[in-house]
Amino acid sequence: MKTASAPGKVILFGEHSVIYPRHNSLAFAISKRAYAEVSANKSDETTINSSMFGTRTNTNYSLCNLWEQFKKSNNPRSFNEGWYSSIELVLGNIISYYKCKSGFDINIRSDLGRHLGSSSAVSEAVAAAVLAEVKNIKKVNGRFLKEILNIGLQADKLVAGSVSGTDNYIITYGNLVKFHKNDQTNPAMPIEQHIPYDIDLVIADSNVESRTGDMVEMFKASLEKDPSKAKYLDTIDEIVERGISCLKDYDINMFGKCMNENHDILRELGVSHPKLEEIIDIYKQYGYGGKLTGSGGGGCVIGITNDPQTLIKKLNEAGFNKTFITNLNNPGLKLEVQ
Repeated sequence: MKTASAPGKVILFGEHSVIYPRHNSLAFAISKRAYAEVSANKSDETTINSSMFGTRTNTNYSLCNLWEQFKKSNNPRSFNEGWYSSIELVLGNIISYYKCKSGFDINIRSDLGRHLGSSSAVSEAVAAAVLAEVKNIKKVNGRFLKEILNIGLQADKLVAGSVSGTDNYIITYGNLVKFHKNDQTNPAMPIEQHIPYDIDLVIADSNVESRTGDMVEMFKASLEKDPSKAKYLDTIDEIVERGISCLKDYDINMFGKCMNENHDILRELGVSHPKLEEIIDIYKQYGYGGKLTGSGGGGCVIGITNDPQTLIKKLNEAGFNKTFITNLNNPGLKLEVQ
């Protein structure tokens, strides 16, 4: 039996824009994690058990077939999007490549809910535990992490369409990273950022669901409808650089202003939501600022304050009860000690 865990992720600045060539994002791994426990069994069936989604069983053949269907489809998003499709894709990929004859019993638990890179985190935790079981790997090394990164990225591209690779890299390697995408074919280039101290950030869930692929298309449509808005992508790049400087200088007041500025652009480009705006108003009143994080249209808000407990109290009073504090320095993918 092997157990792996992977962190969720938060984009501080640059979501959406980083999908486009030559633009940046700044993201980090959060303290909450997803866990996958995997054992090979003596059948040709793989059972996935999750407290959030129940139990599902597939034959190895059906998982491999799903993997092939997704790869050949002209519209992969026509398939069911969500945790299970991502998990089943990484399973189909591994089982097909390594010609696995036995199935697997997989138990999943997650602290992440359905946002904050949860789908990628769960999929990579499953991929890592299965691959460790198949290859009898007991300790993570660079080659293993690179393979998991590629497996997770392939699945995310098939499920969500256009992705930058930010989520997958952060989830695999952890900590705080700046991303720059060179062109449409090359993967994003990570640049690790070294902050000499830690900063607490507050995350709140809006309790509004949205589909990443839909929000990516909405952002794209906004740029196509009004090409002059493309200038916002350059502005976001500037915000990324200013945000990094603020972190290094421990200027959390200006960092909050950078968050507000980035969110204003995202709102202008159509990917906010009234509930997100309500949360951000509370962040501005009891902190230095906040912004949506991720694809938008719902999901989570991240913000900064010098009094996290008061901010959380006010969010709870407003009905936003899924809140927590995280810091910037959290590890990536791990094989847990048995």
